[in-house]
Amino acid sequence: MAQAAVAYRERECSASLPDVRAMLDALRTLVLAAFYRLPFRVDVVDHDPYVDVGAMVADVANGRMLVWSGASEGLSQWDARTNWAFRAVHDWDHIRYGLDFSFGGEREAFRAIAARYPQLAPVLYSEIVLQAAYAGYYGAFAPQKVVML
Repeated sequence: MAQAAVAYRERECSASLPDVRAMLDALRTLVLAAFYRLPFRVDVVDHDPYVDVGAMVADVANGRMLVWSGASEGLSQWDARTNWAFRAVHDWDHIRYGLDFSFGGEREAFRAIAARYPQLAPVLYSEIVLQAAYAGYYGAFAPQKVVML
């Protein structure tokens, strides 16, 4: 985890590279399509709503999921609403595959979505694994960026 966290911190954002931009645009399309198929309502809130997956599972069982709006300003990869949709789709994978919010759970969530969209794995790795590594290692979320390793 430490090596991934440091790499995320030290590397430049790659969102402006043509190949990366194409992956981000493709991922945006897929995320928005998946978001509109979610079988529950999504509400965006100004705080991190879940301390564990169990609380999120309980909310979803009642027909809604809460998604944190924070750390969505000035994104290089896409607009804030797409970022929130990505979080909801990603968290739905945590529920569907029985994954917790640990670093290991985040790696498995990455593997699940990367299996569906292998051509987008480099961007998904940055969005899920590297960001989770940073948060776990440094104790806070970093300003989001796309980092290619």
